[in-house]
Amino acid sequence: MTPIFAALGLEFAADRLEAWEHAQPASGWITARIPPLIEAAASNGLRYEGWSWEPSGRQPVCATTFEIINNRTD
Repeated sequence: MTPIFAALGLEFAADRLEAWEHAQPASGWITARIPPLIEAAASNGLRYEGWSWEPSGRQPVCATTFEIINNRTD
């Protein structure tokens, strides 16, 4: 998963199923950013749960959270 999200410009923390990036979100950014994250998650057995913006000093940090989908049938 780490390389997939790195290709999207995100630092993926597999232990927490969160991806991080420095960003200043705006409506255009959200419109362009969220669909590729939903697609990447769905393609890899995850469900996109949403994002939060957490200003950290001078570095605004966006956190995107994913939930594992259990696709087992047994």
